[in-house]
Amino acid sequence: MDNESGDRKKERDAVFKYFISRKDILIPLLQFAVERLRGPEMKEKLENALETEEGGNRIRCLNTESSSLSNGRIIYDSLFDVDLPDGDGFMLRVDVEEQLYGTTAYPLEARAAYYLGRMMSDQKNTDFRNDNYGDIRKVVSVWIMLDSPQYLWNTAYATETELVQFCGEPRERDNRRFDFFQMVVINVPPDHCEPAEPVLGIFSTLFSNSMKKEEITEKLKEDFKIVVDDEFTEELGKLIATREGDRNYYYDKGLADGRAEGKAEGKAEERITFVNYYAEQIRSRIASGMTRDEAMDSLSIPDFILDQVNTELDR
Repeated sequence: MDNESGDRKKERDAVFKYFISRKDILIPLLQFAVERLRGPEMKEKLENALETEEGGNRIRCLNTESSSLSNGRIIYDSLFDVDLPDGDGFMLRVDVEEQLYGTTAYPLEARAAYYLGRMMSDQKNTDFRNDNYGDIRKVVSVWIMLDSPQYLWNTAYATETELVQFCGEPRERDNRRFDFFQMVVINVPPDHCEPAEPVLGIFSTLFSNSMKKEEITEKLKEDFKIVVDDEFTEELGKLIATREGDRNYYYDKGLADGRAEGKAEGKAEERITFVNYYAEQIRSRIASGMTRDEAMDSLSIPDFILDQVNTELDR
């Protein structure tokens, strides 16, 4: 990773960690992602169980660095412990990652699976010692996917561990005894698309590519009861800046890759380019009832690529 992209990623990760650690954002996410945490009663338990930092609205995040002499170092975006006295001592460790769709050269699920393995092995001699494997926490890795293609908007999927008996006399067993790993992938829709669930609306609004800061804060307050204070507004300004930086970076990178491959738009099937991104956003807005001019006006398209966007739309 080059220094520029490394610095840019650090900035994006820092501002994401701020928002995801807020109680009024993390709790809806946990209840959406983990079936066992759903319901009003469980919401109250989460509010009481999650350890907060000074001020009361931010959940304390664990150390996000995992180091191993043999396997090297990884850094999670955000890591939280959830301890609920719900009758059987439910203990959970949750990793929450933010990822731009189409910017990795490997299957995202493979990375998530590796993170789950590291989260499990890191518990040895910290969360449990010697042979006390009954103290192991279930580990969950939640991936918030941004800028997904239209066919994935408003979708979410998760892995489940299911006991399959393939020999001997069948008898009833509690699958929860085998439920130690879960991967969750959430594809956030764009802000102009009606969210399928409230938590999707929170992230759709927060990571909007077209709304102004004042519009974002107003919608979060009115529609989702998010507490917006001076710190929130300041961090939102940083988030908007990093989102713009991401779009500029991948546009420039797409052009560079394209020149190397002899294509003006880069590797269209492998990378999202700036021009293609805006063209897709405009087409989806037109499909939802906007005119082409209205769709283009609703997006902050840089002047220097307007001609290229129009060319792409006219194809």
